[in-house]
Amino acid sequence: MSRYPRRFGLLLVSMLAAGCSAMNDVVPDSVTGAFDREGEGVPFCEALYDHNDWLDGAVAAESRWGIPIYVSLAELNMSLGTEASQYIDPSDADWQSYRIETENWQAQKGDIVVALDFLGWHGQLAVERNQLTLEQAGQLYLSSRLGHGGYHRFQYQPDLLLKRQSEQVQQRAMTYREQLRQCPRIRERAGSFFRWPW
Repeated sequence: MSRYPRRFGLLLVSMLAAGCSAMNDVVPDSVTGAFDREGEGVPFCEALYDHNDWLDGAVAAESRWGIPIYVSLAELNMSLGTEASQYIDPSDADWQSYRIETENWQAQKGDIVVALDFLGWHGQLAVERNQLTLEQAGQLYLSSRLGHGGYHRFQYQPDLLLKRQSEQVQQRAMTYREQLRQCPRIRERAGSFFRWPW
C-alpha cells in the first residue's frame, strides 16, 4: 500500500470500513474521476489491481457470461439505498433462479464476486428475453432490478427515478470503458477474457 498516495490509501481503508455500515459505491467517483491519461498511476486502475476480488470477479463474469467488466462494475456502482450488505438488488424470483441454475446455494448478495456473476448470468438472459446487448449497461441495470417481465412493463409505465439511475449507469459504464484503456496490466492479466480494443 505504501506505493500509493496517502489519500488513496486512506480512501481504500475508509471504503472497507464503511462496507458494513453504509451502501457505498463499489468504485467511487472520487477514484474514477482522477486519472492520468498516460496510464501511469491511474487511481481507478490501481484500485482494481489492489482489490483482487473486484478484478477477479469481473474477469470471471466476462469469461463465463460475456459481460464486459466496465458494464458489470458500472451496475454494481449504482447505490441501491436498500441494505448495506448488498451489492445488487434483484427480484426474489431471479435470485432464486440464479441459485438453482448455477447450483450456488450459498450465494450471498453481499459477496462482490457472486454479485458480478449474477449480473453476467442475468445479462445473458436479458439478451435472449429482452433483446438487449451486453453493452447496454443502463438497460441491463433496469432488467436486473425489475426482472425480465418487469422490464417489459417498465417500457410502458416508466419509473422516473429508475430511468434516471439507468442513465447514470450507462454513463458510468462509458467512463469506466475509457479509463480501463489506461490499464495495460489489467489487459495482460485478463488475456483473452477481454475484447480489445473497446
